[in-house]
Amino acid sequence: MKRQSSRRRMAGFTLIEMMISMVVGLVVISAVVAVQKAFESQRRTSVSGNDLDNAGAYALAQIDSLVRSAGSGFSQGYQQSYGCELYANNGGTALLPAGGAFASPFDNVLGSAGTWNSLGGAVRVAPLVILPKITDTALLNQGNGQSDVLMVMGGTGAEANVQTLFSAPAASGTVTLQSGAGFHPNDLIMLIDAAQASGPATCQINQVGTITALANGAQLNLSGTMVANPTTATATSPYGMSIDASAVPIGNSVGNYPTFQLIGVGANSQLTSYDMLQLINAAPVAIGDSVMELHALYLTANGVGTSPCGAACIGVDPSKTAAYNPSTLLNGTTAATAALATIKAVRIGLILKSPLMEKLQGPSGALTHVGPPTLTLFSDVPDATGTPGNLTYTRTLDPTGLCSATAPLPQCELDFRYRTMEITIPLRNPMMIS
Repeated sequence: MKRQSSRRRMAGFTLIEMMISMVVGLVVISAVVAVQKAFESQRRTSVSGNDLDNAGAYALAQIDSLVRSAGSGFSQGYQQSYGCELYANNGGTALLPAGGAFASPFDNVLGSAGTWNSLGGAVRVAPLVILPKITDTALLNQGNGQSDVLMVMGGTGAEANVQTLFSAPAASGTVTLQSGAGFHPNDLIMLIDAAQASGPATCQINQVGTITALANGAQLNLSGTMVANPTTATATSPYGMSIDASAVPIGNSVGNYPTFQLIGVGANSQLTSYDMLQLINAAPVAIGDSVMELHALYLTANGVGTSPCGAACIGVDPSKTAAYNPSTLLNGTTAATAALATIKAVRIGLILKSPLMEKLQGPSGALTHVGPPTLTLFSDVPDATGTPGNLTYTRTLDPTGLCSATAPLPQCELDFRYRTMEITIPLRNPMMIS
């Protein structure tokens, strides 16, 4: 009897015991898998969110560095400079007025059919102009949405940095000023003629070669890559400018470059800038990633409400307010100059999109898309009545209804993660205008 009992103990598990063990094991494995899936989902959410936060912070820092000094050098004489038609060249090639469209994503800036600008390639001077909704839709998120472009202009804040009047009419290839303080060889200078009754005259960018001291001032001898036709009476030379014209240093050609930039969203959700003077790059360059759309509002000192611009300010949507539409702001009239002078700050909003498409997620088998149905910007900016919310921009995701209820699709906007970020940037040079 003892030997038989020992043999039973050595025979192993019974079928019932094995079945129970398998059931318990499956339950444990299912629980572990569920926990792991939840952990992975949370990890992906956290990582995607952190990546978007970092990308947004970097993109806003890039924009802030370009925008904050807008208007430096020429804002003090805004009656003559704001709205003047700008002429510039580089290496003997005329840049402005442009002979054709800028490179993508800025190919609509100068006025293709149906866009805001019908000025035939002219670019007019202003610290900052919002060009609303002109980015090609094909460059944006799966061909959906709209995005603004910022045109930013400013010098580098050199010493003196004030407009110096001519002391004599411009001669061939030279400019005679009442003072040479603040001017150096290789400096880039903006020459601004006196305003006419109808509005600002033309202005131009030239380059100082050498400086000759005079008893009552200084003579700037123009030479370098930013000078064209200095000896003939053309719009690209100072020859023929009146004695009431002025000059202001805006930077130089050896690294301290002025800012004459376009900023917008290009292909593959890249924040892109373009140097209209082609001092650094002749083509648009990427300055940030994961930016799906860029939008902006003016903050103007002509209403109620408060903002960091330091005055009673309101938000203005240039696509909805005729006086601040780019075609009106840049029409070269005295009224346009006065309107440009009221812009004291800008609110910029970014919609950021993760590059990683996500699987549908949700508890208990109820799968849902990870993206929200809508994204909003500017909900707190007051309008002309002082009421916030009327200037809100709302982006509806998946506007073409491509999202599947059961599986992610590359075209489905709801299967990506998003962030919205906003920044208010005071324009410190225009703020000094009373």
